[in-house]
Amino acid sequence: MYVLSRKQQNVKNQVKDGKEKVKMAQESHWKCKVAEMKAERDVFKMERDVLKSKENEWRTKETEMKMEKDVLITKENEWKIEQNMLKTERESLLTENTRLKRSLMSVVQMFSDLVTRLIT
Repeated sequence: MYVLSRKQQNVKNQVKDGKEKVKMAQESHWKCKVAEMKAERDVFKMERDVLKSKENEWRTKETEMKMEKDVLITKENEWKIEQNMLKTERESLLTENTRLKRSLMSVVQMFSDLVTRLIT
């Protein structure tokens, strides 16, 4: 077995103490860095959660607007149907009016012919 002198033992102990100090300094440095990074990560998580919340709000609003759009489209279609019904009724009334005018003209002509025959 090899025995170290006191001086060698002291140097060995100083080197060992130096290594431990460097190791502790490195650990302390990295612990600070890790803590900073964790704090930064937490900030990012909170920002992400806020953005997700806003995204959900916008999606809800989008869904509501789509539903309102569908309701408006349905109402528009109902109005178009009603408009078509009114147009059809108008055309029917115009046709009936024309027919009645012709009938009236025919009756007037017959009456006129009758009066003319009676007078002559």
